[in-house]
Amino acid sequence: MSREFKHQIKFLIATLLVVIMGGYVWGWVGLALYIETGFFAIAIGFLSGFTASLYFERENGWIYPTVASWYALLGIFIGKYILFAYYAAELFVEAEASKFEIAGKALLTLNGKNLKGYIEYSSETLNFYDLVWAILAIITANVNARRVRKYKLALYRFKQKIKKSIFGKS
Repeated sequence: MSREFKHQIKFLIATLLVVIMGGYVWGWVGLALYIETGFFAIAIGFLSGFTASLYFERENGWIYPTVASWYALLGIFIGKYILFAYYAAELFVEAEASKFEIAGKALLTLNGKNLKGYIEYSSETLNFYDLVWAILAIITANVNARRVRKYKLALYRFKQKIKKSIFGKS
């Protein structure tokens, strides 16, 4: 296995994990506060693009923003699905469980039947603002995936400060 292939696999896995966690947090906060805010979509897009920028290589420069944008949409889907499954699976009757646990249970209800119900529900309730937030998330992911030098330089400086404070070296 080539070094470039391993690097791209790490990029795919890291970005996927970040997006899944971002979607989960969106669903969890939505359940805990009983509101759904689109700002989480932008945050998921930012995190997806940021993670992609850490793995960015010039040879295949178009892959990283594209994957980050698609993964941002996946994160939005996960967050919105958790909110849908909370009501569809009637998880709100579990008063003794925390919202964090309930969000996990809602995500675990993902199957063909519930996915079909979610798609039908989304097609009926989709509005202009949902599209705006999704487009903003895609743009944020795409832009941040291309801002490589700035992030890598900031992380390098941060590592140097930590080494200096721990080891007293420069």
